[in-house]
Amino acid sequence: MSRFLRATSLRFQNLTALYSIGKSVKGRDLWVMVVSSSPYEHMIGKPDVKYNARGFDLNRNFPDYFKQNNKKSQPETEAVKEWVSKIQFVLSGSLHGGALVASYPFDNTPNSLFQSFTATPSISPDDDVFQHLSLTYSRNHGSMYQGLPCSPSQPAFKRGITNGAEWYPLTGGMQDFNYVWNGCMEITLELSCCKYPPASDLPHYWEENRASLIKFLAEVHRGVHGFVVDENGNPIERATVKVKSRDVSFSTTKYGEFWRILLPGVYKLEVFSNGYIPREIEFVVIEQHPTLLNVTLYSVKRQYNDENGSILYTGNTGGRPYPHREHTLPFRPQSGVNTAADVNSGIFSSISNGFNTFVTNLFG
Repeated sequence: MSRFLRATSLRFQNLTALYSIGKSVKGRDLWVMVVSSSPYEHMIGKPDVKYNARGFDLNRNFPDYFKQNNKKSQPETEAVKEWVSKIQFVLSGSLHGGALVASYPFDNTPNSLFQSFTATPSISPDDDVFQHLSLTYSRNHGSMYQGLPCSPSQPAFKRGITNGAEWYPLTGGMQDFNYVWNGCMEITLELSCCKYPPASDLPHYWEENRASLIKFLAEVHRGVHGFVVDENGNPIERATVKVKSRDVSFSTTKYGEFWRILLPGVYKLEVFSNGYIPREIEFVVIEQHPTLLNVTLYSVKRQYNDENGSILYTGNTGGRPYPHREHTLPFRPQSGVNTAADVNSGIFSSISNGFNTFVTNLFG
C-alpha cells in the first residue's frame, strides 16, 4: 500500500500530496493523501483497515457520547483524533464493505441495554441533512438505491439508506465521534456485499461508486460559509458556531473560516468566543449556491450588577450593556470530560460490547 501511494503521488505531483499523521502499533505510517488542484497549500475560504495489529477494532475505539467506551484507546485512534481536531473537516465518508447501504448518525442510542437492539432510530439534530447526503450517494450508485438485501439473512434498506442505530447500534464509532466532537458531517458508506473483495474486483467497484463519490463530495458546496472576524478585521480562531435548534456546534479555522451543510430554508446562526459579545444572525439558504455570511464579533468588558449578581457585557456599543447568555451545547463535549451515561458500565458494558462484536463480524 505504501509503495502504491508513493507511486501515485509521484505520478500526479500537481494533484496529490502524501503525508503521515502518525504510526500504527507496528510502526507503519498512517498515510493521508490530499487530492486537490493545490495539494500543498490551503486556499483560504475553500474546504479541504479496521483492525490494528493488536486485534482492536478501531471503529469501536473512539469516545462515545451515549455510552461509556471502556476499550483502551489505540495509537491509530489517537492519531486520527489529533488530526481531525487540527483541521475543520466539513464532510466525510467512511468506506466499508459487507453491505450495500449509506448509513447516517446516530450510530449509538441513549436507550438502556435491553432496548438498544430493537431497531429504533437514533435521530441527530441534522437528520434532514444526513438523509439528504445519504440519498445523494445511493441515488447515484449503480444499485444501492434499490435497497435489496445482500442475502436472505440480511435486511433490506428502503432507498438504500438507514439510520445507523436503527440498523444496529454500536459504541465507539468514528462517525458519531467526528460529528459530535468536531462538527464534521460523516456518513458510513457500505460499498459491497463482499466484505473483503479481491483486488481484481476493485475496478468494478470504482465504476459503481464513481458518480456517487463525486456527487457526494459536491454537497460540501451547499449551505452557509463565511468568516468570523473581530472589529479590526482580524480572524477569530476556534470561535464556536452553531445553527440555532441544531445542538452540534463547530469551530472556525485559524483564518476565521466556517462551513455548514444545510438544506434550503431560513436559519439563525449563533456565534460566540471568549472575550467577545455573542451574536445571533438570521440568514437564508437557497438551492442554487451556498450563502456567504461574514460575522464580526466585538470585544467586551464584563460588568457585575451588584443588585442581582448578573453579568453584563459592554463593548463598542455606545456603553449599552448586553446581558450574559449561557450557551448550552449538549452535543459539544469537552476534551477529557466523560459525557457518556454510566448505566452501561461493568457487566452490562461487557455484554453490550460483546453483542457489538458479534454484529460487527456480520456487517462491519
